[in-house]
Amino acid sequence: MAGTFAQRFLDWCTMTISIEPYTGPNAYGESQYGPPVFDVPCRIDERIRMVRDSQGVERASTTVLFVIGGPIDARDRITMPGVYKGIPQPPIITVSNFYDKNSFDHSEVYL
Repeated sequence: MAGTFAQRFLDWCTMTISIEPYTGPNAYGESQYGPPVFDVPCRIDERIRMVRDSQGVERASTTVLFVIGGPIDARDRITMPGVYKGIPQPPIITVSNFYDKNSFDHSEVYL
């Protein structure tokens, strides 16, 4: 259930993505994912900005997704819509999950 900000922001979320939740490594150390969640509403903002990844290294992000759904883990796999100019499953640099006073609100995913 989306929080207060997300309910107001939903009109601006004109795109959808699919998210495959990270479930852990397999016996060979490769990432495994759960079944995809389709048609997750989001807003795609293509702007270059500097962000820090999970190791604290500063990296250039070319896209941020404002996602109504989640929370999202940085190890999840995202599939972008066909109109996206980049690769269909870009690596996630970092994620910020936001909560309002009642529950989860939205995620900002930096690619």
